[in-house]
Amino acid sequence: MGKVFTVQVKGLQGVIARNNAFIKNVSDKTDELLNKTANKIETDAQALCKVSSIAGTIAVSVNAKNDYQINAGDGLDNPAIAAYTEFGTGNFAASLVPTLPQDWQAYAKTFYINGLGRLPGAPYMYPAFSSNTVMTVDQIKQII
Repeated sequence: MGKVFTVQVKGLQGVIARNNAFIKNVSDKTDELLNKTANKIETDAQALCKVSSIAGTIAVSVNAKNDYQINAGDGLDNPAIAAYTEFGTGNFAASLVPTLPQDWQAYAKTFYINGLGRLPGAPYMYPAFSSNTVMTVDQIKQII
């Protein structure tokens, strides 16, 4: 039998280590950016929610969590009032909700009861969300 022909790739471990460091860096920067964005959405939503006697209570209930989630209605006797303030009820919701993106429309419909409400919508979360996420997507592209 003859000698075995062998080829070895050198430096592969170094490439893997550099890739892992790059991935960790991207992950850390993205995590930091998403947390900053959630906090900015929280601040903007609180500032926008000033249109009714309960708005102050809703604004205080808007808070960002560490998992990039912004909640409204925490601690309220009726947490759904945060959604009713955002989307409106009855005919007000019927005219506002179709102007929103599909995922927001679907979410708004989860609060539907009977279509007879009379509360005008006063969006605070969607404007805060939409104004901050476009910039965040651009920044994530720069990180990558």
